Amino acid sequence: MAQFGIGVIVLFLLFYFLPTIIAMLSGKLNILAILALNLFLGWTFVGWIIALVWALTNDTRTQTIVVNNLVSEERTVNPIIVQPFQENSQNLPNTESLLKQQPELEISKLQSHQDKITQLLQLKLLLDAEILTKEEFDEQKTKILSS
Repeated sequence: MAQFGIGVIVLFLLFYFLPTIIAMLSGKLNILAILALNLFLGWTFVGWIIALVWALTNDTRTQTIVVNNLVSEERTVNPIIVQPFQENSQNLPNTESLLKQQPELEISKLQSHQDKITQLLQLKLLLDAEILTKEEFDEQKTKILSS
């Protein structure tokens, strides 16, 4: 009869800590938080349900990166022109005066340059997200810079 009582207690404890067991088996990142919620608020049944749902949810969030290599002719690019900054200068040049100083820059060259920068940034994001290998990244970077 004592073994039956111990068996019932073990089954009750297994059921009570089911959310924690599920979290441990699925390799959740928040096992200790789920255990604390399960331990302290599991008796309220609402706390037990919350711990169970938390244990069953997915930890990882997926991120979709869309790479668009097509450039339309209608797209305009605002050029960014960088000049050295002088700390004691009081009159900072505006964009219009900088554009007048450099008439040799054509909009098509700026668009091409800006497109290359955008493509390189997208490649870097793909490399950081481990979607591309280092070799694939280097190959694509070489293609972009050589075009």
